[in-house]
Amino acid sequence: VSFAYAADNSSRSAESGTIFVTRSVEPVAIEEYGGSVTVITAEKIAEKNPGNINELLSTVPSLTVPSTGANDVSVGISGAGTGHTLFMVDGVIYSDPSGMGGFDLWMIDPSVIERIEIISGPVSAMYGSGAMAGVVNIITKKSSSGGTVGIYGGNYDTFGLSAGYAMKYLQVNASYHREGGLSATTDDNEEDRFWTGSFYAKHRFEKAGYSHSFSGMYSRSMYEYDYPTDSDAYQTTYQLAFSPSYKVNQYWTPALELAYTKSIRDTYQGGVHNEFDGDALSVQLNNTIKLSNKIVFNAGGKWGKDTGNVWENSPPYALLSDKSMTVIEGFINGTFKPLNNWNIFAGSRYSNVSGETSDISKFTYSMNTSYNIKPLNLVLKGSYGTGFKSPSLAMLYEPSYGNLSLKAEQSKIWELGFVHSIKDNTFVWGVTYFDAVYDDKITYNGVNFDNTDRDSNGVEVFMELYVSVFALNASYTDAHISEEKEGNTEQVYRRPSNQASLALTAYPLDGLSLKLEGVYTSEADDIYYVGWTPHQAVNDAYFLLNFYASYDIKDSFKVYGKVLNMTDKDYVVAYGYNTKGINFLLGANYKF
Repeated sequence: VSFAYAADNSSRSAESGTIFVTRSVEPVAIEEYGGSVTVITAEKIAEKNPGNINELLSTVPSLTVPSTGANDVSVGISGAGTGHTLFMVDGVIYSDPSGMGGFDLWMIDPSVIERIEIISGPVSAMYGSGAMAGVVNIITKKSSSGGTVGIYGGNYDTFGLSAGYAMKYLQVNASYHREGGLSATTDDNEEDRFWTGSFYAKHRFEKAGYSHSFSGMYSRSMYEYDYPTDSDAYQTTYQLAFSPSYKVNQYWTPALELAYTKSIRDTYQGGVHNEFDGDALSVQLNNTIKLSNKIVFNAGGKWGKDTGNVWENSPPYALLSDKSMTVIEGFINGTFKPLNNWNIFAGSRYSNVSGETSDISKFTYSMNTSYNIKPLNLVLKGSYGTGFKSPSLAMLYEPSYGNLSLKAEQSKIWELGFVHSIKDNTFVWGVTYFDAVYDDKITYNGVNFDNTDRDSNGVEVFMELYVSVFALNASYTDAHISEEKEGNTEQVYRRPSNQASLALTAYPLDGLSLKLEGVYTSEADDIYYVGWTPHQAVNDAYFLLNFYASYDIKDSFKVYGKVLNMTDKDYVVAYGYNTKGINFLLGANYKF
């Protein structure tokens, strides 16, 4: 992902700033971090008024977000798979042992999000095994007094409501979204429905060196899909997290993280009801040791346990699987500043994952560095590291497609790049080259999960220009992602070689933003099944044109609208699955 900067709508310029990354030793400025970082700021979120996080991630360089339905979206960084990207909310890891390692993009209402940080590259040593390819950290807004209500609607039977209230230390938010009017698959004319509801609450407190955050999330979704037959699926997720910390003195700040996630998936297909439950519990201790402004360490350990159950709820109502695995980890990370303009981050982690049929131990490490040539306004960056991820419970034990012979996935990734700015950051551009090797990557082969090897390399370019009341943002990714399949090397399915985006935003009046955005995606190989027989396919290249408008009337009332796929392009992201034609939405938010 490109080394990106935040847009400041008041000054119309790009600016460097701090990024908050739990366990990255301490918050750091973007230009000081040697890895690749993209920050989606509150201003950019407000300009798009997204229905879910997918709308924000879909134009981030090198991110691929193929979808086979409203609630079935995968996210991959630089050619990696969905399970190789770790999702966090306020630095707390989201874990879903009942699934394939993905994140429910409808789980949290975008109206409570302050910013999203996407960090790509080798960061397993810092964040754990789920971060083989990178991290998406969703950071929520701090509490402020008052409430908000919102409503929106559009074609495709789209409708949504949201409401929230905040006081000094506490904030709560609830939202509802529905849509329909489109068959999930191309060979069925039946309109498939989708709805989701979510609730989020957070309590924050800080006083005399002590601070804590206690948060809870709940979401429930229903979506209809047509493969292989008409089916209904429900997903219910609960998450609780408690993170206290205390600054003992100027040198030492210990922090504890406790997190619990429960996920339930129900499917109704052909009169058969199957339920897949998953529970994840983790405890992590972090110790930040600040020896000086130039040397800071973070060291600690983690214990976690994942439990998964598969029930067949038609006669004889059998418990098909009841399995668990335990994770024990120890880690140390450090940041060093040999010179004021030279920064080094290094870390290592030891992980042991044990279960009924396996006991895996791995050591991972990573390092990144940046050097700021201030007379040239040029920052050079580079990173290298290793990663590993053990098979999930579903991959091992799911009765239909699990595989007990799966090996742990391993990776080696390196990146080189630079960021150059001129005229007080009114123009910023950068280039990144990445190369990733994944050994024993877990892939579904049409029958079950199996191990294969994947290689990924490419170049990512971004540019930001701010002139008067205009902002121009552009990105381009050229990626070559291949995988071993039956002894042959082939392009990975649903991973286009080229992606590009160009957005022009105007701010003609205070509170008014107008954005015209174009997104190009090259053709991509794909696969579909007739019965259980696989067939090759190619998804054609396509270009989408989108328009967004938002107007803040005073400080309390906001109206917005958007038209997506303005040219009514008929395109395919996943072969056999429909995408929306021209679609529009109008909405309003009120603060009190």
